Amino acid sequence: AKATYRQGIPIDLLTNYATLLKRDGQSDRAESILRTAISVNPDDATLHYNLGNLYSATEKHVEAEQAYGEALRLKPNFSKATYNLALVEAKLDKPQRAIELLQQYLQLEPMADNAKAVKAYIQTLQAAAGNGASTRK
Repeated sequence: AKATYRQGIPIDLLTNYATLLKRDGQSDRAESILRTAISVNPDDATLHYNLGNLYSATEKHVEAEQAYGEALRLKPNFSKATYNLALVEAKLDKPQRAIELLQQYLQLEPMADNAKAVKAYIQTLQAAAGNGASTRK
């Protein structure tokens, strides 16, 4: 399969195919395609982000956390990965980390369509974390 990727199939096409497979209930095949593409293009933040999306959609939150984290390591101001990692951290009961990431997201995307909802969610997380008194990261 790796040879196929090296022959120049565009990464967007592979990502779109993986997305279609996921929607069709073939998450394992989608994961395999994304992992193979990552093995050929390990520095492509978008591939790691898309793998994170797949894991998040299949409720593999620890794996999603790792994939989004790698996307952000490769592209630190990747706002979509920042936002999605925040949601995963909240699901993993890491409210303080989720708050930090959501605040970072708002700094990256101050005019985001969802800014009002993000601010409200930050308040909800702060209340759940004891009004922001949590020191857990």
